[in-house]
Amino acid sequence: MHRKPVWSGAARAVIWAASAVITAAVASISWADELPDLSTDPILVLNGVGHTASVNRVLVSRDGARVFTVSDDQSLRVWRLDDGTLLDVVRGPIGPSDEGALYAVAESERFLAVAGRAGWDWKGGKTFVRVLSAADLTPKGVLTGLPSPVDDLEFSDDGKFLAVGLSGGGAGIRVFQLGRGDPVIKDSDYPEGVVDIAFLPDGRLLALGASGVLRAYNVANGTTVADVALPGTGRPWRLVPAHGTDLVAITHRASAELLLIPTTNKARQGRIAIDGTAGSGVANAAWGKGDKRVYAVSDQEGVRRNGSVATQQLIRSLDIDGKQLAAFDLQLTGVDAPIVDFVSVPSDGGRDALVFSTSAGDWGVLDVQGDGRLELRFLVRAEGASFRGGSARRPLINEDGTSVAFYPGASADRRILFDSKRALLEEAPDGLRGFFEASRTVGNHILDLDVELASARVDGRVVDLEPGERALDIVSSQTGDEVYLGSNHYLRRLAPGSGSEVWRVPVPAPAWIVAPSANGSVVTAFLGNGIIQWRSAADGRLLKSFFATRDTRHWVSWTPDGFFDHSAAALNKSGGASSGAQLIGYHRNKGYKDAPEFLPIDRLYTKYYRPDLVAYALDPEIPDLAASSGTGQSLSIAEVIDRNVPPPIEIIEACGVNELGGAAGCITPEPVEAVSGTRSTATRTVRAALPEHMRNRSVLEIILKIEDRGSGFGKIEIRRNGAQMTLRREGLREQENAFLMRYRIPLLSGTNTISVSVYDRENLVQSEPLTLVVEGDSGVTVTDKTIRVFAVGVSDYAVDMFDLQKGIASNDAYGIADAFADTVKKGGLYARSQTTVLVDENATKANILKGLRMLADESKTVDTVVVFFSGHGDAVDGNYVFAPHDLGAGGSEALAQASAGQRFGDSVVRDLFRTEGLSQAEIMSELGKIESENLILILDTCYAGSFQALNQDQRQVMSRSVVERVAHDSGRFILASARGLAHDSDGKDYPPGQGHGLFTSNALDGLHGEADFDDDKVVYLTELGGYVRREVEKESKGTEVPQVPVIKFYGDPFFPLAVTGEQATAPSAN
Repeated sequence: MHRKPVWSGAARAVIWAASAVITAAVASISWADELPDLSTDPILVLNGVGHTASVNRVLVSRDGARVFTVSDDQSLRVWRLDDGTLLDVVRGPIGPSDEGALYAVAESERFLAVAGRAGWDWKGGKTFVRVLSAADLTPKGVLTGLPSPVDDLEFSDDGKFLAVGLSGGGAGIRVFQLGRGDPVIKDSDYPEGVVDIAFLPDGRLLALGASGVLRAYNVANGTTVADVALPGTGRPWRLVPAHGTDLVAITHRASAELLLIPTTNKARQGRIAIDGTAGSGVANAAWGKGDKRVYAVSDQEGVRRNGSVATQQLIRSLDIDGKQLAAFDLQLTGVDAPIVDFVSVPSDGGRDALVFSTSAGDWGVLDVQGDGRLELRFLVRAEGASFRGGSARRPLINEDGTSVAFYPGASADRRILFDSKRALLEEAPDGLRGFFEASRTVGNHILDLDVELASARVDGRVVDLEPGERALDIVSSQTGDEVYLGSNHYLRRLAPGSGSEVWRVPVPAPAWIVAPSANGSVVTAFLGNGIIQWRSAADGRLLKSFFATRDTRHWVSWTPDGFFDHSAAALNKSGGASSGAQLIGYHRNKGYKDAPEFLPIDRLYTKYYRPDLVAYALDPEIPDLAASSGTGQSLSIAEVIDRNVPPPIEIIEACGVNELGGAAGCITPEPVEAVSGTRSTATRTVRAALPEHMRNRSVLEIILKIEDRGSGFGKIEIRRNGAQMTLRREGLREQENAFLMRYRIPLLSGTNTISVSVYDRENLVQSEPLTLVVEGDSGVTVTDKTIRVFAVGVSDYAVDMFDLQKGIASNDAYGIADAFADTVKKGGLYARSQTTVLVDENATKANILKGLRMLADESKTVDTVVVFFSGHGDAVDGNYVFAPHDLGAGGSEALAQASAGQRFGDSVVRDLFRTEGLSQAEIMSELGKIESENLILILDTCYAGSFQALNQDQRQVMSRSVVERVAHDSGRFILASARGLAHDSDGKDYPPGQGHGLFTSNALDGLHGEADFDDDKVVYLTELGGYVRREVEKESKGTEVPQVPVIKFYGDPFFPLAVTGEQATAPSAN
């Protein structure tokens, strides 16, 4: 059924009053005075591809190519309309919590305006509108002094006027003529606030009040030309002018119809009723091309989904007479949150496309077919999990709170488990044992949450909340001794008897779900932006935070001190990467006139990448591990970021090298073109196409320019396809306020992605990397390739207290060298082998460093290099240290005292490793000189010092932490054991009578053919890693020291490593 429109006569005579011609000239934006001071302290923000909170407005650009979205997550994002590709992320001044949330966006030919809550909490409850260049999104000005948050913005069609709709009673609207400070229209007579505003093509402005009033203004002379009381009661929602038929559609959340208001005396008038929406209304609407169709978002309550009652939203396609052509249930595509904004745009073939956004942070595009049916073109999901309204589907938490199992969204049918001790995110198995669900019925106390009123009660008493605060969840601990309440602003602990407040802490996003641990030590809060927080149950102190992408592929976890851990992802040959480290970073306000700075956490790796400290953040047995690990210092993360600023760096020239060794064919690298209409006119990627006769020289010379800002700079990091290179500087020249440096980089055959960055003087903060892409051509054959093995094994130490079981480590070193040399005899991969083995008294620190240097001198880009260490290792200040034979050989009173008391004295041994061990920095420096594309580092080392007091889980975390840091430093493939103190002959004999450790024993098995899973007579790197991990974990299970080897792939893990039988040819190792 459908109804003919019914005329609403009350509106006709006044809305179409004559419009005036706008003649005011456009002037430049003026900067307002008396802006509130901005904090420049770093603020941690989420920075993935998608939004993490409600997308409040979607706006299609004037050229129809892009979509602008603004969100509660404080960001403006720019997307390509065709396929939803993210083009840019723009933030303005923000503060903690929701300060800086954006509710509105508008575009003119010259400007883009954004506004929301920014400024509301900073100075006397005043907000501002930020105006950006429409060409490149750089800041151009602000309009300030607004008395409440901004809900809507609209430019007039000629771009001369900007209208501002304000939230809250008595705020009203302001209309600014750009270039003038004071508004030309200031109307505060909206008792319940303004819900929407819109300019008509003739220049008039319409404003829709929450109380049901519709006003029209002549902005040219600042007068009100119409004032209409809309029929019906309740709050109207959206104001949608038609494209060309002089009609305005008004939606109402409590009325199942569209009210049509004429804007001239020629237009038709009335209502369009929408059937099948009993007990609900219409949230949004949009006009189709030619105003022949209307698209409406209707609500229907009482739909049950996953055990809870939800509001179903249908997107309806209607003709102008109200006949329904089609209805589309967006929730069937997995969208589980209400639509917030909704617009139509012309699409291919003269049809319409509908752009929508949701309160969960999603947005997407629907294509309208010829018969009115709707088809989803694409959906850009919110970046993180959606906990909105999740108290009906509660998470599970284990005894001590270190593991949680949660639903990533309302439509998810299985929980996801995050084990913070093991840093593991996976699908939760059925029947989790030892996990609990928070309850409102534990003990004798009655807890109640009124969802409609957003209030909570404890034993019948209403919990007092702040103005504007809404209760979202209330639960009891397992014992009933504590009650926790989550709201849109705070997390509270309450006394169960009286309901009085024990403590209260602010949260950066609504606390939709609260879950205390069974042992009462921590309480977790599941926030509206997808973050999970662990807090101390005693005082609410923040201990750790966690965020995972909605698809659970990536995650990141961090502590308040700035230490972080994240899901890993291997670099590919083009130099690209995707990992959890890209999900968060630090935002710093730089005032109103300048764009803020953003520092991703992956530029703080040197000091702050500490998976061990993040894992131990909830461990009461290790209360101050940061200090004991050498990370304690007086500077906070904010002070480090503020004081340690790396200088800008450029690649100003790229050259080949001729036969005489001189630079030739020099060119200036060209920036890879950026997308028009985004913030950057050039990307951080440049490309150099060397002349053809220069490519086969396989050497690239680059000249770097580092700007001198007076604070100095530290190391320069150069990577080739992810692998860090230790290169000799070929030249240095000082200019005024700058340094020019020349480096030569060996090229690989094919695409070489060269990444260049510089650190601050203390080597704590890395600059944004600059990437150069260049092609190399080496014409390699098997006859050019060598397998080079450098193996070190130490069982017999100069200090007897360090000795391991006799011969095991040295046997391991010889076994690895022989196994790789043996593959040459079988043919197909390498023309020759070259092995160096240092064991026991020959494996001094000086000899090891000398051997690594010789290895670098002899290695070529086409070689495969294997570096193997067996013996004692340790983690000092978070970094790996290997114990050479002469560790502690100089003797010390402290060492003697330690040996008299226990096998390893923690602090004494740690200091010894720090001063006399072979450090990660020393190893990485030498490995960086090896120009070979394929390099494998194998660490079969048992741990002294800090591992003495750690249990199995902690030992595994420490192993992963060390391996991840070594892998990041080197950009190479790492395979490492996870031993405790033991280094015994727990593996096989090669040959009989020559014992090996379990880890190396399985590595040898794998190289001899056990890892050849596909029976192609070739063992690939990825096959060897998988075999060793699986077999060692299986064979050590149930022993005193279980082992889970740690594997880290950087580069291509699929190159062939060994052959298992005689053959003439094998897959290329390059």
